[in-house]
Amino acid sequence: MKKLFDNKLFAKKLWKSLLALSLISVSGVTLSEDIELYVSDAVKEAGKKIKVLIILDNSGSMNGLHTVSADFDPLETYEAEGSAHAYNDSATYFNIGGADSSSTIPDSPSDARRFLAEINSCETSKISLETYGFYTGHIREYGYSGNTGSWKELPENNGLNIEVLDCEEDITNADDTNIDSLPIGYPIDGEGSKQNPVYHTTTIADAKQDWTGNYVTLYTAKYLRWYHGQSVVKKQSQN
Repeated sequence: MKKLFDNKLFAKKLWKSLLALSLISVSGVTLSEDIELYVSDAVKEAGKKIKVLIILDNSGSMNGLHTVSADFDPLETYEAEGSAHAYNDSATYFNIGGADSSSTIPDSPSDARRFLAEINSCETSKISLETYGFYTGHIREYGYSGNTGSWKELPENNGLNIEVLDCEEDITNADDTNIDSLPIGYPIDGEGSKQNPVYHTTTIADAKQDWTGNYVTLYTAKYLRWYHGQSVVKKQSQN
C-alpha cells in the first residue's frame, strides 16, 4: 500500500515538474515583441532593438472638423477666379528638379516656365496629364550647337522658345507616336541640319541619348488652378 502511495506521489510531482517546464517554455516564447512582425530581416540580423512610441491624442481638439481642398478631379474645369491664377489652357507649365511638394511649382500665369501644349511629343505624359494634371520624367527639347542638333535638357526658367519636345519614357515604352506635324519615331541626335532637321528615327536602337540629369514635372493649367485653390470645392475632414 505504501509503495502504491509513493508511486502516486512521484507521478504527481513529475506532472507538476513537467507543467512548470512547459510554462517556462511558453513564457520564453511570449517574450518576443509584436513589432517584430514588422521589422525587416536586415534589422533583425543586425540585432538592433526597435523602439516604438505610440501616442494617442484624445484631447478636445481632435474632435474638430477642418475644411480641406477636395481631391483633383480631371472632369472639373476649375475656372480661374480673378487674374492671379488664370493659367492658359493652351500652355503646359513645368518645373525642373522637383515635384508637387516643391516650392518652385509655377505660381503665376506669366511664369515663363511653359510651352505650347500642342508641341508635346511625349506621348507617355499625355494620359498622366489628362488624368492627374501632372507628369514627371526625363524630358528634352531639340536644339543646336553650331550646325549639330541634339536633344538637350529644358532651360530652367524659360520654355517660351521650345519648339520640339520629347521624353525618355517613350523610348522605354516603345511608343513612337508624335504630334501630327512630326513623323512617328524615337528621338535621335546628330541627323539632318538646321535647314532640314531630323528629330526622330523609326529604329529604336538608334535612340541612344544620355537621359541622365534632372527630372522635369509638367503641369496642366487646370491642375495649377486647383493646386493654388481656385474654384476648389471644400470638404470637411476630421482630425
